[in-house]
Amino acid sequence: MIKMRNRKVDIALAVLILIAAATVLSLAMRKSSPKTGVSGGNPSILHTTLEGETVEEADSVYEQVDTYSTNIDTYLVYDSAVVEKGQSVTFVKGSQIIVDRGSMSAVCSDHLINVTKGISVYGGETLTNYDLYVITDDDDSVIALEDSEIFIKGGYKINENNKE
Repeated sequence: MIKMRNRKVDIALAVLILIAAATVLSLAMRKSSPKTGVSGGNPSILHTTLEGETVEEADSVYEQVDTYSTNIDTYLVYDSAVVEKGQSVTFVKGSQIIVDRGSMSAVCSDHLINVTKGISVYGGETLTNYDLYVITDDDDSVIALEDSEIFIKGGYKINENNKE
């Protein structure tokens, strides 16, 4: 008489075999890949950025990594910033902003997304305090119509040269 194995044991065994095969394949591909290091030059194949976009070899991988590591702290938590009247804040795509106090206006190539209300906000429109906004394009910004305090998640830069 043939005993039937437990179905869970069969599934676990299949997953284990799949993981082992993937590991072996990964190691084999790594050995056949061109070696690059800091002094070794550019990789000879396309690579993928942290955002999931494919870029060509001509783009500087090290510059991209430096940009991400410079802004890594602001991607994890909301940062608080005081913005004086006339100053602008420039963002990277995907950043989030909440205006806590004061008044700010959108300066953008297309629109910002007001996640709280589910609407688009276009250049020149005033942001509503306590609503959450998502930046849709790199280099979109907001300008302070009066001294303001904001909370930001993501990459940003306060531009000092716009003071009145």
